[in-house]
Amino acid sequence: MAGDVFFSYRNRDFQVVDRLYAGLRTVGGFAQWQLWHDRTSLVAGKEWFSQIESASSRARVLIAVIGPDWRPTDSKDDWVSRELKAAFAQQVPVLPLLVDQAMLPHPEDLPEELVPLCGIQCLRIEDMPTDSNCYALRACLKSLCGLCRMGT
Repeated sequence: MAGDVFFSYRNRDFQVVDRLYAGLRTVGGFAQWQLWHDRTSLVAGKEWFSQIESASSRARVLIAVIGPDWRPTDSKDDWVSRELKAAFAQQVPVLPLLVDQAMLPHPEDLPEELVPLCGIQCLRIEDMPTDSNCYALRACLKSLCGLCRMGT
């Protein structure tokens, strides 16, 4: 099942994503929307790669969690790059989320299909996500595609 919000991240950033996922559930406003996170959304017994490709290309917004060592490649084994490429190809809005002093790579350091990432305003979270960070993220999601109900 595809979600409205898709989390794209490197495995080493899983704790940040787990906290964001839980935090967005805590701050509310997502009752009628699906948050897609591989650790909770992958269906056992089905090919995981097809589930990820489908969800990333059908989401209403993709959150690209970018940690300090984040470097996309052209390798077919680089799932973060594949998720981002699928989102850009389907014109899914992408929200770069910088964590722990991370910086976006320079355009010349990115595969051609990911260069548009450099032109998108990022949201920054220092250390582990807090409720305050989750409220800020919720506000960004609301602005991008109206995913949160007013007043919740």
